[in-house]
Amino acid sequence: SDDANTRTAAKLIESAPVHYLKHQANILLTLAPSLSGPKGDEYIHPVRVASRRLRATFWILSHNSKGDETKDLNKYLKKLGKLLGQVRDLDAAIIDAKNYKIDSADLKSSQKILSRKIQKLTLKKSMKVVRRQITSAENLASRATPLMISEARNELSGLMEKQIEKKPSSAKKLHQLRINLKKTRYILEAIGEPVTPLKPLQDVLGEVHDLQVLQRLIGKNNKLKRKESHLNKKAIKLVKPAFQFAVEQLNSRKSRVEVK
Repeated sequence: SDDANTRTAAKLIESAPVHYLKHQANILLTLAPSLSGPKGDEYIHPVRVASRRLRATFWILSHNSKGDETKDLNKYLKKLGKLLGQVRDLDAAIIDAKNYKIDSADLKSSQKILSRKIQKLTLKKSMKVVRRQITSAENLASRATPLMISEARNELSGLMEKQIEKKPSSAKKLHQLRINLKKTRYILEAIGEPVTPLKPLQDVLGEVHDLQVLQRLIGKNNKLKRKESHLNKKAIKLVKPAFQFAVEQLNSRKSRVEVK
């Protein structure tokens, strides 16, 4: 019956954050302890993305009255993610500097400092606490309700509609757009929505960010500024259709699965 199909669909949407959280937690707990090892560079990206995806899931759980249970873990992941982001920016800057034939010797010493900070955050003792906090978050996610997911959908849809109306003409606004876009993508993933239309915009904004980081580290460069300007114009054209698609998906899915 239609009612049975509606309840089944709602149950699938309700359980999506649970599966998403568990998968990302497994990546974090498996790879984070090896960040300081000989193959640590290989794990920076997956651990960083997993930490961001977990935090996006916590945002959904915050629509539950007990969402503050993830506060300490969210704080830890934010700190770890920030350090990994700095490492990633340095790595990208070194590669870009090489491509543009710019000296990068001064950039490499900064990597060692960041590595020591990351090591402190991923010691066995620290990870034991993180594992316990993740178990608590998983229990919280298992108690997710259709109403909670619906409230998260409504808020995210509203935030994206506001983003559509903005014109990210400055570098600062484009940077904030990049942050908002990542959060939006991971929240959509966590509730089982398609994110493919967001990826081209995210890729372009990622390139812009890399060029900005490189210039911040080595100084302004006319060649890099021209490339950045070209990418900025490309990004602005992609903003509206990308977010409009996401809003449409949220609203149409909500109307199909909402339990009345």
